[in-house]
Amino acid sequence: MKNKKVISMLLTLCLIFYTITTSPYIVNAAAAKKITLNVKTFTLQVGESKSIKAAVTPSGSSGKVKWTSSNKKVAVVSSAGKVKAVAAGTALIKASLSNGKSASCKVTVKEKKVTVKSITLNKTKAEITLDDTLTLSALVVPANAGDRDISWSSSDEDVAFVDDEGTVFPMDEGTAIITAQTGNGVKSSCTVTVLANGEIQTSVTLDSTSITLGVGDEKHLNARIAPEDSEDDALFWDSSNEGVAQVDNDGNILATGAGTAEITVSLPNGKQAECLVTVKANLTPTPTVTPSPKATPTPTATPSPKATPTPTATPSPKVTPTPTAAPSPTPTPTPAPAASSSRISLPGQYYTLALKDNTGLVMDVTGAGQKNGTAVQVYSSNQTPAQQWYVENHDDGTVSLIAGCATTKVLDIMRTNNSTTGALKSGCKVDIYDHNDYPAQHFYIEQFGDGSCVLRLASNTGIVVQASSASQSAALVAGSYDVNNSLQRWYITPAVPAAVTEKEAYVYNTGGQGVFVRSSASTSANSIGGFKEGQKVTVIGDIQNGWYKVRGTDRNTGGTVEGYSHGDYITFNNPGSGADTGSVSFTIRTTAPASSDYHYYSNQNIYYASGWGMPNCTAYAWGRIWEIYGKQLPGGYFTHNACTWWSDNISSGKYKYGSEARVGAIAVWNTNLPYSDGAGHVAVVEKIENGTVYVSQSVYGGYTFKYSAIANTGYLLGYIYIDQPNY
Repeated sequence: MKNKKVISMLLTLCLIFYTITTSPYIVNAAAAKKITLNVKTFTLQVGESKSIKAAVTPSGSSGKVKWTSSNKKVAVVSSAGKVKAVAAGTALIKASLSNGKSASCKVTVKEKKVTVKSITLNKTKAEITLDDTLTLSALVVPANAGDRDISWSSSDEDVAFVDDEGTVFPMDEGTAIITAQTGNGVKSSCTVTVLANGEIQTSVTLDSTSITLGVGDEKHLNARIAPEDSEDDALFWDSSNEGVAQVDNDGNILATGAGTAEITVSLPNGKQAECLVTVKANLTPTPTVTPSPKATPTPTATPSPKATPTPTATPSPKVTPTPTAAPSPTPTPTPAPAASSSRISLPGQYYTLALKDNTGLVMDVTGAGQKNGTAVQVYSSNQTPAQQWYVENHDDGTVSLIAGCATTKVLDIMRTNNSTTGALKSGCKVDIYDHNDYPAQHFYIEQFGDGSCVLRLASNTGIVVQASSASQSAALVAGSYDVNNSLQRWYITPAVPAAVTEKEAYVYNTGGQGVFVRSSASTSANSIGGFKEGQKVTVIGDIQNGWYKVRGTDRNTGGTVEGYSHGDYITFNNPGSGADTGSVSFTIRTTAPASSDYHYYSNQNIYYASGWGMPNCTAYAWGRIWEIYGKQLPGGYFTHNACTWWSDNISSGKYKYGSEARVGAIAVWNTNLPYSDGAGHVAVVEKIENGTVYVSQSVYGGYTFKYSAIANTGYLLGYIYIDQPNY
């Protein structure tokens, strides 16, 4: 019986084992045959996340899923399958089982879409006559917004018409509202009043629209009258609250009490300008006065008459110097409250930041550079875009400071190791960098009672922007906040717009056909007029993407037209003055360029950027040609030793060349020139007088600048005529 029971049990176990291994309904982890994901491809923006689900078949099988990313710099994935986008690019997200089975999907990460938050016009009100035009420009914030295209419109085109570039053309007397609008519907407007010729009314503006003072402080406001030669120039000053601020007939303000007041300057014609004055209570004397009653041991002094029975001794508490002596230790630490600051917000516009320790020095982008990592320094005020910073306000109360010379870059603290994971701490370099909304680019502005401000790093408020010294060209660094350090304080005032230079030029190289004037810098833009071959025109500002903004007499209508013409057809030589020597309408350079001149001392100069700046003949000649003609030498050429400039030009056919000296030409010497180390030499022709050629130049390892008559002509290869391009 026992044997039969054993045999029966064995048969039962075998049957159970067979059923388990052959049944389609019972599966173990090792039997899992396939893993699939619920997506094959998907797209995220930087910072976004998405959860992916994995299914293992046959249904009900078990096994731990391991998640991995092929490119963690683009996207990372958690143990639960949640994918987070890190940076633009593509990555494969893989789900694997312990038995080797796996499935993948592709994630494409795109840059975070940044929308336009605000748009600011350079004018909100303007008056023009029927013979004038008005150019409006728009600043879009943030600078890294995606859809920055602007459409322009007029509320009444019978009064004023506006083209695609913001140029307003008066049509008839009246008023029209010119509106600039971005793709996402953000708008800004300017009210334009068109007057009959000769009816422009005198207007007045102030150099500051808002200021903050302490009680007892003084401030002078400068009023500007336009046009400058107006006879209607009497100014009338007024304060809305003389208990807060008083103003005299010359615009001098005296802060008299805490509060706000509006200072108004007006003209007889009713035109006026305002400045909001905020006066803060002067806390400095308060700590030194208020402790004295508390510190005066008056109650303990009263027993003295009891100790002195003489009645005449009772007045002693009144004359005793104890009350003034007792508090003397106390006031010593109390000035701290006078240095307290409060967080402020500023309107979105351009500002200049002057160093408190030396107000003649302002925050400046070194060499007006436009590349990532360009250092920021303090430099003598010159009102150039490199010293103008646009305050971009954020919803959390922080600001970014956009560089006026590079409007896609902002003030930035470079992390240690120059990486996104490095530390933001004292000693880090301050530079400009692409506007990417990283913590290193967001600051709080805090103001003290004396009107000076600190820029606190929002992500670490113990770090502020600081000048390394109060001397010319001192670099800015991240500093540990010190309330008594004036190198960390800045006076922030609205920037004075830099003047746009205008130069005389001529139309040429058109084969007698003349050149079109277009509404914008593009061949697809509408033609709004034209100039004749050889015609004198005015070039406004520097060349931009190969185009000049120009103004002159329209060849068809005889009226004045202002627009854009391509740089290939504009020269600063007078074609009618004779080609034997040339005649260029530039100022002859007889002294060395300033170290702040971006033509020579910025990363826009390819030799300076590569570490071969002045003293160096090629760095100087490259910058001088840019300075004279308003455009840089073409990329890919004129980038090596001086002697190669000649052969590069011939092989590329970029410019005409010859043996005759012409003003504005590049003189090139061969490799046999003594002391040139086989590199040759280049210089720029400045003047030709009585047959003598005068050049300006720099010498590598020698003098930074020299203006003199040309020498060593026996080694001269010839002259490259930059005013005669073949392209």
